[in-house]
Amino acid sequence: MVPQLDALTESGEFIGRNDFRHKKAQVAVEVHGVGKFYLNSNGPDEAAKTSHQRNMDLLNAGFTVFNLSFGDLFRPRIFAEIKRSIERATRTFPPKTD
Repeated sequence: MVPQLDALTESGEFIGRNDFRHKKAQVAVEVHGVGKFYLNSNGPDEAAKTSHQRNMDLLNAGFTVFNLSFGDLFRPRIFAEIKRSIERATRTFPPKTD
């Protein structure tokens, strides 16, 4: 996982900058803190709408998105799920020989 990578649609449209993203697999990790919402100049409701839209844009572009809270950073199960997701996304299958 690489920190602060831009996410783009297939046509090259900017979606956002992910906190962490895998370079080959379309797996992104977003870490959310309350400051992102309550320190937003437009208020927490608008920040929540923007965050939700960005998440939907990532999903619609084919990304698997893990939205983590600070507490999740101390839960090994979450990182095992992220690892499995990357492994599934980067798995290569031998060509079919029929």
